[in-house]
Amino acid sequence: MRWHLTALVGGFPKYWWWAVFPSVTILIIALGFVLLGDRLQDIIGGRAVY
Repeated sequence: MRWHLTALVGGFPKYWWWAVFPSVTILIIALGFVLLGDRLQDIIGGRAVY
C-alpha cells in the first residue's frame, strides 16, 4: 500500500511515532538555534535598527 493511501484508510494512528518523534526533534533543534541566535545577538551587540 502506498503511504498516501495509508492516511486515507487510517493506518497512521497505529504508527503515530513515525510522525511525532521526528517532528518533535526538528522542533527542538530549530528552537535551540533560535534561542542560541537570540542569546548571541544579545551578547555581541544588541538589536540592529533598520
